[in-house]
Amino acid sequence: MSMPDNITYQCFHIPINTTVPPGQQILDISDDKNLAIGSAKITDIIARQGIVNLEVTNTIHEKVLCTYDIPSATKDGVPFQVSEMIPAAGITPAVFQKGFDLSGYNIDMRGPLHNKANILTTRIRAWIDSAGNSVAVTTSDSFLVSAKFDHVLLNYAKGYFGSESFTSTPDSTAFTLFNKIIDGTLNLEHVHMALNIINGFGVDAQVRLNNLTSINTRTHNSVALTGPIIGSNININRATETYVLSNPVNPSTYPISLDNTNIKLLIENLPDQLSYGVDFTSNPLGNVSSGNDFFYYDHGIDADLDMEIPLSLIANNLTLCDTVNFNITKPTNGSAIKDGTFTLIADNGFPFEATVQLYLLNNYNAVFDSLFTQGTIASAPLDVNNIVISKQRSKLLIPVTEEKMDRIYDAKKLRIVARFNTANSGQYIKIYNTYSIDFKLTGDFNYIVQP
Repeated sequence: MSMPDNITYQCFHIPINTTVPPGQQILDISDDKNLAIGSAKITDIIARQGIVNLEVTNTIHEKVLCTYDIPSATKDGVPFQVSEMIPAAGITPAVFQKGFDLSGYNIDMRGPLHNKANILTTRIRAWIDSAGNSVAVTTSDSFLVSAKFDHVLLNYAKGYFGSESFTSTPDSTAFTLFNKIIDGTLNLEHVHMALNIINGFGVDAQVRLNNLTSINTRTHNSVALTGPIIGSNININRATETYVLSNPVNPSTYPISLDNTNIKLLIENLPDQLSYGVDFTSNPLGNVSSGNDFFYYDHGIDADLDMEIPLSLIANNLTLCDTVNFNITKPTNGSAIKDGTFTLIADNGFPFEATVQLYLLNNYNAVFDSLFTQGTIASAPLDVNNIVISKQRSKLLIPVTEEKMDRIYDAKKLRIVARFNTANSGQYIKIYNTYSIDFKLTGDFNYIVQP
């Protein structure tokens, strides 16, 4: 819901040719403007931020004191009022422009008798400058006052917000769960997921999910959700007011199970993005609240995915990538490592076997060399129930020549690429929170020491 821009446009023409003495009032106009806010009928708002931009054009050849009031807008019990001295016209009309802060003002929009909605009451008064001179005015003279809302952001609104339908443009959001996976496949035995729609508006709503698609930008593969939820209207109850300043809204939450869809295929696609399209209708049954819809800043309609993936899986060449800081200082006294071997010691408590490769990165995160490991990290042994019995130690050798060592000195980061496969291929393997893997990197080098 947005507020209209124009709130006042009054052009007063002098009705007769006359001379007006200093201090004489020339204008007193009140106006109850019916603001166009769609089908909404708003009775009360509180501005979080906003500006009233006032513009006054004066053709009278004397300064004019102008007072602009919004009597129904109050802050700490004091109505909104500004008084400004408008310059006298010269060869051309004088134009005055200024913005006034509306933040924190409570605006009653029920009109003078408190029985309407969308009404903004304003009052404009003007006097010839009491410190000025008598001035001749003619029927061609005028005094024009224009006021506009600018950048208004609401902290609170109340009324009937109308029955409006919106169709979201196709959008996507990042899905970071599998960000470190760069290759391979993951087969999951079970996936449980629910879409939770959280309504923080004081309006009933109807939501229709038109599409939900998992996108893997690495493989360029997309999987669209199928099932009864797609294209079905979902009725969501309104939130309730708590009347507690620190937590004014008790949202309504509607969980939608995705277990009867192809959600498992969506997750096994290893997406890094989720795209979606949603239709939304407010107050589908009309004004059932009798004008008591409400809105609080920072309380809208949100949706989140509640996902439970029991770690029972099959990994097929599942490749993970991570980057860590790495910096070995090169000796400056003439001493140096000639050649030798790094040994990566892995005590593996997971039912995966793995191969590992290390890449050297420069200051710009660009790969400029690699370290090849010799061998495979063996999977931990399993019992007849496919449960790990004990950790399995593997030693991976990384030979380093003198030339390679010079390259290692230039490295600022190390990229680790590991490829995993589950033991007992074709069987789902459960992963328990007691499983772990320990790494230790040792070195055996020929070191030249300068005397």
